[in-house]
Formats: sequence, structure tokens, C-alpha cells
Amino acid sequence: MGKIYVGQYFKITLTAETDITNWTNVKIRSKKPEGTIVEYSTTTLDIATGKVQAKIQASDNTKAGEWINWIIGSTADSKPMIGEPHKFNVFIEGN
Repeated sequence: MGKIYVGQYFKITLTAETDITNWTNVKIRSKKPEGTIVEYSTTTLDIATGKVQAKIQASDNTKAGEWINWIIGSTADSKPMIGEPHKFNVFIEGN
């Protein structure tokens, strides 16, 4: 992935490294640079490996800094499922 700048649309793609067939409410949870924690709806790209993707609108990308992202969901018996965190940085144009 190339650099992401404040105000740009981008996609977050994460892989749970496990089959998510029986997961419900699969989302990507993100801690944004200002500390706000948000959740994004996902599209499943590969159910066998748990690869999902969220589309982040430019209007939701307003601060430079580190984003921390992880997959969340739950099993049919309501057991929470949480993926490993992944980080990337958003930059101010010209940096």
C-alpha cells in the first residue's frame, strides 16, 4: 500500500487467519489518531482465511497519525472473536 494522506478515501483489508464461516457481525474496529475508536462494516473477500475489507470515506480520514485496526465478530453462541491488531500511518500532504 502506498502512503495515505489526510482527506483521502482508502480501504482497510485484514485477515483473521481462520475460517469465519460461523462468525456474525464481522467488522473492522479502528483506533484513529485522535484516540476515537470506531467500527466499520466489512465485505468478506475470503471466508476460509477470514479476509475482510472496509471502505473508509475521505470525510472519516481527518487526522494524521497512527491507525490501529483489528477484526471483531462473534460466534453463533455469542463468544466474542477478536483479531490481531495491525497499524499504519496517515500523513499530511507533502510529508
